[in-house]
Amino acid sequence: GLTARGIEFELVERAAGFEPVGAGIALMPPALRIGEKLGFLESLEAASCRLSTMNWLTRTGTVLQTFEYAAVWQGREVRSIHRSRLHEVLLASTPHEKLILDDAVCGISDLGNSVEVRTESGRTLFGDLAVGADGIQSVVRRNFFGGAPPRFLGTNYWRAALPGDHLVESYTSFVARGRTVGLVPLGDGR
Repeated sequence: GLTARGIEFELVERAAGFEPVGAGIALMPPALRIGEKLGFLESLEAASCRLSTMNWLTRTGTVLQTFEYAAVWQGREVRSIHRSRLHEVLLASTPHEKLILDDAVCGISDLGNSVEVRTESGRTLFGDLAVGADGIQSVVRRNFFGGAPPRFLGTNYWRAALPGDHLVESYTSFVARGRTVGLVPLGDGR
């Protein structure tokens, strides 16, 4: 992980603990390369499912287009994983003392050569870099890019993880006028 590479960090999480949440996530080659460099690629591969193709079909199943991920990503693979499994892999490579749970970032300041991160509990943290993965109402984005609210672009995404092995072998989308249903195997019986 980061600690083994000499990178100091602290992880601030607003939840009091990590519970299984969310649905599937696609891990593109850049994310897999990071996993490799930080020493947990093998764990990621064991917890995820290799996606070989992206398939676009009509609502009745007629193939509109299929392409190989390896052709798009210069031979590198794409994988899918359930969000809770990804959390498990990441937490397994994170020393417990680096976790700050049940707190939330409420402000960030760019100090030139460093950043200051303030939390709701009153902590002040300093570092070379702050990475924000704090969702659609992102404090990080608001601090650096202004307070404009997210803008609806006309598409809704409903996500769920359903039981069932081998419903599809790779990413598959069924498209019809104004509607798309996507199915992605997650590699863990969903």
